[in-house]
Amino acid sequence: MDAGKICRAAEYAWKNMRADTPNIRPSEHIWLISERGYDAQDNSAVFFEWMCRTHPEIHSVYIISPDDHDYPKMHRIGDTVACGSRRHYELMFQAEALISTHAFGYTPDMVIYSHLARAGLFRPSGVSVFLQHGLLDKQSAWLNRKNFAPDLFEISAWPEYEIARQYNHQPEKCLMTVGQCRYDLLYGAKPGNTLLIMPTWRQWLTGTDPDTFCASAYHEEWNHVLSSQALRSLPDEWNIIFRLHPELVKYADTFSTAFPDKVRISVDADIGELIRQSSAVLTDYSSVAYDFIYRRLPVTFFQFDRDRYTSEHYSGICIKPETFGRAAKTAEQAAEYLVDSIQSIGKTSIPDGFFIHTDGNCCQRTYERIKAAVRNRQT
Repeated sequence: MDAGKICRAAEYAWKNMRADTPNIRPSEHIWLISERGYDAQDNSAVFFEWMCRTHPEIHSVYIISPDDHDYPKMHRIGDTVACGSRRHYELMFQAEALISTHAFGYTPDMVIYSHLARAGLFRPSGVSVFLQHGLLDKQSAWLNRKNFAPDLFEISAWPEYEIARQYNHQPEKCLMTVGQCRYDLLYGAKPGNTLLIMPTWRQWLTGTDPDTFCASAYHEEWNHVLSSQALRSLPDEWNIIFRLHPELVKYADTFSTAFPDKVRISVDADIGELIRQSSAVLTDYSSVAYDFIYRRLPVTFFQFDRDRYTSEHYSGICIKPETFGRAAKTAEQAAEYLVDSIQSIGKTSIPDGFFIHTDGNCCQRTYERIKAAVRNRQT
């Protein structure tokens, strides 16, 4: 990003920071919570609802665009602020805690503000909290300490702790071993007759035109899965939902299935609800796999572009996810393994010593760590 754009963004942020917002008093205990500013289906949404219900003495505010389909749900739960609004800018500098599932997700623009922070032009006083939007099992330059330095960094598993410390160089004092907030909703959840297909995104496909996307190996392979003959053997009482990553959901109409009575392509279904109602998952590199592992449910992996993924998207996969499930080599085999996984429901176990907590109290621990960090910052 060029220096001129960074400076213009800094100037705009400063002007909006000074805007009058009579509804907010600086003396209030404000916790600003978000995902990416336009959605509410992950750890931050779960934590916001828990905070509004359990700790009304804290003024929790959720950042979300009024145009987003999750907005009515979040507005019913508690106080919301439009992403990029004047009130958003004011709260960003008034809040005693800035909580998000994404790096700089509590700002109006994650990319611009990451550059502003590195240039020393963005230094909010609140405690910054990274709740994550999945279990960290890969090396990521985005989360390296030199690029991203939150005060608190959520950790769910012991191998993840070592990845954050050794590869991302996050100091131990900022690693909070509390578990993901969304895991609280998985605790005791009863799976239904749904199988989930949920691949993650590819950095090199983001922003491409539909023709380029349709010509990609990503589109070809997942389309083959959806039209695989193996799906014919799915028992009548079962169904399959194909849910694209939010970064690629705009291409959902380019996919098709030969068995619409068995497979539904979804563009807006709540991801948390899908995870809770599903009994097995087929994915590639998505950490949604760990949600199913946490629930002791079967996982199938289809990683047809692993070499490119580890060279152009992430620099390396540290935890080999296929050790927790079956790894398919072809699209037909991936569909076959997914259907066969029905036979493994109730027979999967969690590896000893992997998850730090499996008790349904992640939100409580998260609150306690943030509250302690806020208290220390104020003394």
